[in-house]
Amino acid sequence: MSKKENEYHDTMKSIIWDIFQERALSQRIITDVIKFHQSSVFFRVKNMRSSFISPDVRVWLENVECTDVLPDIFEEEIPLSIEKVRINGSNRSYNLSYRMDEKTLGAIMYKAFGRDNETLSKRYGSAGALYPVMPLLLVLKPNVISSLPMPGVYMFNPLSNSIYRIRKWTEKDLEKLKECIFIDGEEFVSSLVMAYAIDIRRAVTKYGKKGL
Repeated sequence: MSKKENEYHDTMKSIIWDIFQERALSQRIITDVIKFHQSSVFFRVKNMRSSFISPDVRVWLENVECTDVLPDIFEEEIPLSIEKVRINGSNRSYNLSYRMDEKTLGAIMYKAFGRDNETLSKRYGSAGALYPVMPLLLVLKPNVISSLPMPGVYMFNPLSNSIYRIRKWTEKDLEKLKECIFIDGEEFVSSLVMAYAIDIRRAVTKYGKKGL
């Protein structure tokens, strides 16, 4: 078959399995799962001043932050011989002038998210081989990657070893993204970001509410 015939065949196969999924998926369960998910996420909007943390919770946090959860009852405390050193928190430093070539991009995406030619498995486990978590590459500045000159959101196809541009971003789009992430108008600290989306329906079809 030609490339176009293969693409048509794959599209029709996907549509057929989507129809089967609709028959198998409990609408009541997926509705409950989506409601719970929406209640557990927090979206920040521009000029937002209110907080989802109550005054009582703030007082509690001031007293328990940087403490450990330890048992009150135990048989014995056994001291360890340890040479104390300075323990730094997580820190990152990005080179904003870095430019990535197409070969490096392909190697990173394939080694991280590619499929084995024979088993079709990936390097990481999944929910019954369903792989409902979808890695997304966010390009925040132009010409950071030679083969992806436009800012936007991209998705790797591990079967064809290609990358889809889901949507290109304008300057206005990027400003809106900053508003959702930052509080005081900061700039992006990196030109490239990996994000993840999930096909909740795929996981819930097999596992019900446990799929969340």
